[in-house]
Amino acid sequence: MTDLRRTIGQRLRKCRDDRGWTLEEAVKRLSHLVTNPIGTTGMNMWELGERLPKLEAFVPLGKLYGVPASWLAGLDENQHAGDYFFPQTGTNEPGLLLDNSIADDALAFRAAFLSEHNLSHETLMLVRVPDDSMSGLLAKGDRALIDLHKKEVTQRDLFAILVSGRVWIRWIRPEMDETFTISSTDPDQYPDMKLTAAELQKIQIIGRVVMIVTSR
Repeated sequence: MTDLRRTIGQRLRKCRDDRGWTLEEAVKRLSHLVTNPIGTTGMNMWELGERLPKLEAFVPLGKLYGVPASWLAGLDENQHAGDYFFPQTGTNEPGLLLDNSIADDALAFRAAFLSEHNLSHETLMLVRVPDDSMSGLLAKGDRALIDLHKKEVTQRDLFAILVSGRVWIRWIRPEMDETFTISSTDPDQYPDMKLTAAELQKIQIIGRVVMIVTSR
């Protein structure tokens, strides 16, 4: 085994151990970031230093673990970006038929910033806003950071919902008569919808919008 293979293997294993992931979990998460997924055997061989990842695998591996691809590849000793994390670009949640092309990996977030806002990079997804139905708050092409674990509607709040494979950003408001109102900022073009609790349960709520990134 060469020193480079050993170094790469040790760094890959350390990154996985730091997150408490099993091989299977790491492989599943990586599968959302690569064109040609690797199996658990292949990942294990990388970590043991018995096989080197292909060159094109280091960038998604860096995104997966929130570390510089050059550090993972053993090209330098600088792990300065190790406390930055990219949101998920896919989800394995049962029944959530989300087109992964909707997700975005344009931004990384520092661990301390996420902790300050009680967020976990493992439950976040960044999506591009597909239209101007929330004009004044969000424009087409803006990005919304979604917390996939925040789906319960207890007060008026901003959520991402999935309708026929398309993401919509909408206000959802509980009413005194135990119904819920889904609204946009343009009620003339996108009228309010009033739903019963049972009807709301049938809506695929992706998660709560926790941050908005706008362009000027």
